[in-house]
Amino acid sequence: MTPEALQTDLVFHLKDFPPVNFVCVDEAHCVSELSHNFRTTYLIVNELINNHFKFKADKTILCLTATANLQTIESVMTKMEIKELIKSNSLRPKNLCVTISRDSQDVYRSLVEYLNTDQVRKLQGILIYCRTRRLLS
Repeated sequence: MTPEALQTDLVFHLKDFPPVNFVCVDEAHCVSELSHNFRTTYLIVNELINNHFKFKADKTILCLTATANLQTIESVMTKMEIKELIKSNSLRPKNLCVTISRDSQDVYRSLVEYLNTDQVRKLQGILIYCRTRRLLS
């Protein structure tokens, strides 16, 4: 769900959702005071998360970015009220698996096949990113 979607009537339905384990903010550098020019809604994303999501336990937020310098990281941590930084310099943690599919013929078949592999079945969680919202249906 995009930060912009959290400003629409869609958020009224979130109260009917069960509590979540965590929220993931992609392109988190946009949260920074230094980097919000493209998508200004990111400036209030923490407020939107606090107002519209129920958490099962402590609020856990995963912020992902590949383009933040130290000043931007500090700004994101402040805006998102993050106390602990786990930074990876292109080194993938052992518990993170990244897979990219470029199957343009039948993306859904490829995804189902991948989700049924032993590698994925043993995971505790999975995030799937799509290039466009149209692909999410």
